[in-house]
Amino acid sequence: MGPPDSRRTRRPAGTQSRLRSAREGLVHADNAIASATAELLLPNVPKDRRIFLAQELVRLGQERITLAARIDELTVRAQELAVNVQQLERQSPYTL
Repeated sequence: MGPPDSRRTRRPAGTQSRLRSAREGLVHADNAIASATAELLLPNVPKDRRIFLAQELVRLGQERITLAARIDELTVRAQELAVNVQQLERQSPYTL
């Protein structure tokens, strides 16, 4: 069997772009969480800074959950679009 037809696996550009952006946001959130956690664990961090970091960790955790859900939604949408393209290709007498 030959290589897969790229037309059948290609995701629409808008969905692909949003998916990439969400994945980059997730990486950014993970890095920010790691950085805030590392600073929070230092021995001489002032109380007001500790409070800020704790609040930031909560916010980043919520952002991470939102981004992970968005990635899941976009992945499903991309799969649905790929199936739609395949159906159109089968039904069309023309090459799409």
